[in-house]
Amino acid sequence: MKYIPEEIEVYRDLKWQREETLKIDKAIEVESLIEDLGFCLTLTDSRTVLPSVYIAVCGRRDVNTPQNVQKDVEMSLAWALKDEVFMRSKVFYGKVCKGRSMFIAPRLIPYFKAVYGVSDENTLSSNAKKILKVLRLE
Repeated sequence: MKYIPEEIEVYRDLKWQREETLKIDKAIEVESLIEDLGFCLTLTDSRTVLPSVYIAVCGRRDVNTPQNVQKDVEMSLAWALKDEVFMRSKVFYGKVCKGRSMFIAPRLIPYFKAVYGVSDENTLSSNAKKILKVLRLE
């Protein structure tokens, strides 16, 4: 793994809420984190070098997913927060980059679509294209 200077790690600790005093436990805090960062993965651990709801719930830098995730309190909380934030619909949720579930702040959706988006021609069935055409007219 590549060496990252400590000052960058300290900055990430603050921004990604990887400190005990900054850990999150409410959906509104997750939404605030997403708005601040622009995007955030959901249930990934420290092996992925990107911000994550699970890491912010744990409030630690070196977090690994437990073997038995069903019985882990922090993973259960992260899962529940993910579902609640999804239901509140204030941020975008989907598998955009490399099939990983992530949240994206509304202001960044056009940029993610430009980079990772696919044309409607390749992904929609003929019936779906007809429905989309009607929806666009409405």
